[in-house]
Amino acid sequence: MIVFSVVSGLALGRSTAVDTAPVTPVLPKTDDARDMGGLDIVNAWPRILAPFVASVVPGPGGRTPLFLLGAALAGLGALAPKRVRGVR
Repeated sequence: MIVFSVVSGLALGRSTAVDTAPVTPVLPKTDDARDMGGLDIVNAWPRILAPFVASVVPGPGGRTPLFLLGAALAGLGALAPKRVRGVR
């Protein structure tokens, strides 16, 4: 369990840094702190909603619907950046 906690913490820290690095140069220069706070809120929503969804989705099919939903949402998340055409 300790090894899992260490690996999970390192992975989360790395992914957060990799996700935040490309965003920070394009933030408006007027109020960086407010925009970084908004970015943090957006990044926290999946961790807030996941336990609730995980308690509602599984039914008679066991955990299979939950994993299918997770795969579908991951696919949508992977396609979302394709709509970004550029930075103003």
